[in-house]
Amino acid sequence: MSMVLIDDTLPISSEPQNQGQTGGCSPSSGPKDQKEVHVPSITVVLFVKDKALLPVIRSAGDIVLIKSATLQSYNNEPQILCNRRSSVVVIHPAQYRGPGVELHDSASSHDWKLSCSCHEDSANAAHPHIDWQLTNSLWRWGQRRISSDPTMSPHCKISIGGLEPAENVEVNVSGDLTAAVTAIIPVPYHLRRRDTPRGYLRLWDGSGPPRSDQLPPEIVGYNQAVEDPPEQVLVKIDKVLRSLSSNIVSPITVTGRVINVTIWEEELWQLINKEGIIQVGSSSLTPLPFDAYEVQQMLKDHDIRIKRGATLNPSSGVLPGKALLPMNKSTKQQQQPRFPLLGECIHYAIPSTFTTQFHISRTIPNFNPSFNNAMLNFCSKNRNGSVGYRFAFHIVDDSTEIDVLCLGAVAEKLIGTTAQTVVASETSRKKAVETLNDIMTPGYLFEGEIRSVMGKDSKVYYILKAMKCLQDDSCYI
Repeated sequence: MSMVLIDDTLPISSEPQNQGQTGGCSPSSGPKDQKEVHVPSITVVLFVKDKALLPVIRSAGDIVLIKSATLQSYNNEPQILCNRRSSVVVIHPAQYRGPGVELHDSASSHDWKLSCSCHEDSANAAHPHIDWQLTNSLWRWGQRRISSDPTMSPHCKISIGGLEPAENVEVNVSGDLTAAVTAIIPVPYHLRRRDTPRGYLRLWDGSGPPRSDQLPPEIVGYNQAVEDPPEQVLVKIDKVLRSLSSNIVSPITVTGRVINVTIWEEELWQLINKEGIIQVGSSSLTPLPFDAYEVQQMLKDHDIRIKRGATLNPSSGVLPGKALLPMNKSTKQQQQPRFPLLGECIHYAIPSTFTTQFHISRTIPNFNPSFNNAMLNFCSKNRNGSVGYRFAFHIVDDSTEIDVLCLGAVAEKLIGTTAQTVVASETSRKKAVETLNDIMTPGYLFEGEIRSVMGKDSKVYYILKAMKCLQDDSCYI
């Protein structure tokens, strides 16, 4: 078992995110929040023979008390290693904190619960050395910190929308996924064997195509849910947004994909099914407070999709007391043409040309506007000795993300000058940096014509043919 710890001696780093280094995880996509920077922390490693002897962490933000551990360095990072003599106690308030519940504030031992490693006594009286005033202060600081700033590394973010297979090839990604658990579905006891799952979780994060994956065949007949996500999820989202005093309007229904997560381990299933602690969690199944920064971002991103007119999930439940209004044919939204999603376009026959809408999340190679010579990385020599642009945009929409090459005359129209001029003139380089930096403004929505081709290496490449910015009509190629 490993735990990642933070306290008030590890402040948020002010270093900007380096999108060129992903640390082996799938990079995040879409416009970046300035707060999403490096998150300093320290890892605790704990070994036991039986998982039942591990302390139970109810939620991110729980307090951890460690005694007789070893501080060491691993991969040039500090690490706390627990051994046989070590003692680990996890502390959290006795009352679960949900929407509408005031932040816990008590230094009385009777208002806290303990979970200990190995065979230690979990009774509060058995741990007189615990400073309950310090515990209360740390817990309150942690709750405010988790709500206001990211806890998980922005370099390892993934979304359900990023799990879409391309060209009928299954994807295999690793990273941090923040999602709402919409259902906990056990496999009937009489169908369980050593080689069968214990149960399933249904996850939703507001991204991906508007559909709910089919339930595994062994539980279809035992699950009577008609709505997915169900009405209760819409009610929970409404309570969370009201508690946060958010400007986001509670969704009447949702868009995005609902997926299955398989739980194989009996110990993990017992924790999920009996403890009932899984409400909103990450890919490591760590429950998050309802107002965690990552949860707020998930709901903000979903709100943006809804306002943009994303197709709603037909299986989704409806917020009680609300009704979906029929679309007025005269509305501006319906007059606008419906562009295919990138997730649809990548399945078109090759070669093909399509027009779609998207955001630009980054460039390849990475673009750093603070350097006047940044544009030189986007220029390369052609076979005839001339210099031309050669770079790519990483574009995203509600369904998936792809790399689109920007070459030749198209790149010249976009930048406003030739690559030869950029190489020869410092003034032209500065102007080109300003132009590209304006294009990379977070939140800008683009409409582009893209051509798919098959390369000599039998790989599919996407080439930008034309593009205009819907926020700034002057940016047009």
